[in-house]
Amino acid sequence: MTGSPCLERPGPFSLIGLLGAHNREQETYDMVQGIGRQWTDYMIRRVAPPWSPEAWRYGVMLRMADGDTALSYFCGAPPPEPPETPAGFVALTVPALTWAVFPFDGHVTQFRSFLHTVFGTELAKNGLKPVPGGPEVPEFIERYDWRFDPAAGKGGIELMVPVVD
Repeated sequence: MTGSPCLERPGPFSLIGLLGAHNREQETYDMVQGIGRQWTDYMIRRVAPPWSPEAWRYGVMLRMADGDTALSYFCGAPPPEPPETPAGFVALTVPALTWAVFPFDGHVTQFRSFLHTVFGTELAKNGLKPVPGGPEVPEFIERYDWRFDPAAGKGGIELMVPVVD
C-alpha cells in the first residue's frame, strides 16, 4: 500500500438493503460465498437507481459482541426518492463519524488480506486509531462506485474505517 488514506466526515446517512447473519467460524470460502449470495439477492431485488457516478453501494460489517461467532453484514444503497423499504429489506442509519478511506484496486478475493493490512499496520502508520466498539458503530464499510464490475470482481472499491477524530 502506498500513500495516506483520505479522511471524510459525512453526516449520518441512510441505507436500505439486506441484513445477513454469517458465521465467523465457517471456512473463509463458505463465509465469502454467503456474503456473495447476499449481494446477488440484493442486486436482483434492489430498488436503488441503476449504476451511475452518483450511485454508491455499501457493504457494512456491523460490530459483534466479544466472543460472538455470528457476524452481521449489510449490503445496500441510499434509498430512492421518495424513500421506500421493500418487504425483506431493512433500513440502516450510519452515524456521523470521521472515516479513513483507503482505495482498493485488487480483486474481491484479495479484500480480506487488504483488510488485515489496513487494521494491522496502515491505521497506526498513518497515526489513526479505530473508533472503540459499540453496536451503533460499524466495524468497517466497503464502498463500491459505478466502476465496480461484479463479473470481474474489481474496480471502484474503497474501505472506510471509522477513526477517532
